[in-house]
Amino acid sequence: QDTAAALTMIPKHVPVACLQNGVENEALVAATHDTIAAMVWIMAVHLAPGEVALYASKCLGILDIGTLTGEPLVAQELAELFCRAGFDSALRQDIMPWKRAKLLGNLAGIFEIAIDGYDAKRAQALVAEGCAVLTKAKLPWTPMERFGERVKKAEHVPIQGKNRPGGSLWQSKQRGSVSEAEYLNGYITRLGAMVGIPTPVNSQLLAQAKD
Repeated sequence: QDTAAALTMIPKHVPVACLQNGVENEALVAATHDTIAAMVWIMAVHLAPGEVALYASKCLGILDIGTLTGEPLVAQELAELFCRAGFDSALRQDIMPWKRAKLLGNLAGIFEIAIDGYDAKRAQALVAEGCAVLTKAKLPWTPMERFGERVKKAEHVPIQGKNRPGGSLWQSKQRGSVSEAEYLNGYITRLGAMVGIPTPVNSQLLAQAKD
């Protein structure tokens, strides 16, 4: 949700890596800058400036990246830097299907800001709508079983006996900032309208999240 404003501060010759959820930032960035996409999987909580709690062992997180436009060596250098910093980072020719798989997994996060309590049946419906929309739009995603095996490398561990309290949408709500729901569930509803696939569950929960 802050990409457009951030781009105004970045010189045109500087490559930009999109380490964000969702799949819309890359098209916006590519209009003006060389673009690298990243699939981010980090078990972190950031509620206060300068303070990040990381619920992880083995590695700090997963940062798989791929070049969309520009010099491929930039992405290779970034992957090497990420690995040296303690992340697991793989270069991928097909990075956007990985980001779409992450998007499907992010859809149920809206329960953290829309209603009290997780509803497994509606969560399945959220993902089913997302799959139907992506299929109609001919936008492939990495199979969820393969995606799950990949992100297992960033094992979740409690901190002082407590599990990670919530994902990115929950954290935005706790900070009192604008959430990225419009770029997750909202993306599915907008794309669904474009390709003629109804998305009633995503639409309803998105509306509740705005109330």
